[in-house]
Amino acid sequence: MMLHPVSRAGVAATIAALLAVIAGLMILGTPSHARERRLDELRVADLARVSQSVDEHWAKHGALPLTLDSLVSQQQLDRVPTDPWGHPYQYQHPGQHGDVDVYSFGADGKAGGEGEAADIGNWDS
Repeated sequence: MMLHPVSRAGVAATIAALLAVIAGLMILGTPSHARERRLDELRVADLARVSQSVDEHWAKHGALPLTLDSLVSQQQLDRVPTDPWGHPYQYQHPGQHGDVDVYSFGADGKAGGEGEAADIGNWDS
């Protein structure tokens, strides 16, 4: 077996590439963190849209809707929206964080959790 000599430039280039990958992961996060951020951005946008529909209902009727279904029946929403995992958003009136809470239980569909399973609501935006 014949060994090939390794140049200092080759070693330096390999180290530089490795450092670039590590720096990229530190700055951008891992792909799973990027996915979590995208899903959270979707949830925040959905929650803002539903909250806006609730505000419009208040302006039009002088009362808060009893359910998200009532926003659909009054054509303020085309359907009860679902979070990125297919679970319907939750609506609570009166809310624990404000007059109205609109929220997602996250990937697991259960209260509490971390990461993708974390709850997120209109009080977070």
